[in-house]
Amino acid sequence: MPRRDATNPLPLPIVERLAASGAQAEELQQLRARVAQLEKKLAVETKFTAMKEGSPIRPPEHLDSRFESERLRLALNAAIKQAGLDGEVNAIDCGEYPCMAIGELKGSPFGPDESTKVADALTKAGYEGDSKQGFGSRVEENGQARNLIGMAVFPKPDDDDEMQQISKRLRYRFNESQGLE
Repeated sequence: MPRRDATNPLPLPIVERLAASGAQAEELQQLRARVAQLEKKLAVETKFTAMKEGSPIRPPEHLDSRFESERLRLALNAAIKQAGLDGEVNAIDCGEYPCMAIGELKGSPFGPDESTKVADALTKAGYEGDSKQGFGSRVEENGQARNLIGMAVFPKPDDDDEMQQISKRLRYRFNESQGLE
């Protein structure tokens, strides 16, 4: 099927069928106007979504191997234990940059104190100078409380705007992983 463009806003087969069925030029013009209206609405919604959720971040070139999925999982699980917490990373999502670890703690929720302890342990494990972000959420599931965690470790961005974009996107991804977005 031919692609739609400015000279042919409706796919060619639809145009030919309308002409063949005796449809008036006015009706065709109304349909084109409706398509243009919907395209404008979609552009606005796309922009709003990007403002709310952030946009996927382009990873830096030559990303060090310590930021790869398996190495991060091992480092994060060791840091959780070293911080004196009972829990583990169950999954690492590297579908977007930076990779985000998802896991669960037994007992206490993952708050700012726990996040700082894990970040300190990661610093001592070779991630000094890198950005570390942690998210926690307590959810009820079948009468049981679960303490979910999300963590990301990545090279410190060059500017504050990039850091804000990464933070926004990580928060969205963590919430999405729990079905909250």
